[in-house]
Amino acid sequence: MMCSSSCIWLSVGIILMGVELLLPGVFLLWLGLAAIITSGLTWALEPSGTWQAIIFALSSGLMIRIGSKAWGNFAQSTSPNLNRRTATLIGKTFVLDNPIVDGHGRLKIGDSVWSIEGPDLPAGTHVRVTAAVGNTLTVE
Repeated sequence: MMCSSSCIWLSVGIILMGVELLLPGVFLLWLGLAAIITSGLTWALEPSGTWQAIIFALSSGLMIRIGSKAWGNFAQSTSPNLNRRTATLIGKTFVLDNPIVDGHGRLKIGDSVWSIEGPDLPAGTHVRVTAAVGNTLTVE
């Protein structure tokens, strides 16, 4: 027994959704759903191969648009600086363990040691982080 076009589209949809489980993100989920929609329309309408491709393209665009709007609402981070640690340090005050000499020094923050730039200051001085470039903090 030969598998019809709708059976092939259904298989493609299931495979795409299965691969989605192995990869990060949700993009293949929408394509898998589009293939399943194409399967249903192919079964009901029996269009030619060209029309099946057009149906898949249109349903893919529609599903990606709907999915990105729906997923976008869930993907909003409550911590926008989560992976930008230097941005979270700006405005905070720390005590120098070592002096700043010739405009350069090191500052221990938690379990990390940061390169700092700023005016020459003795150890024990309270400094505030005003900017960050790369992994170097600017203090005053």
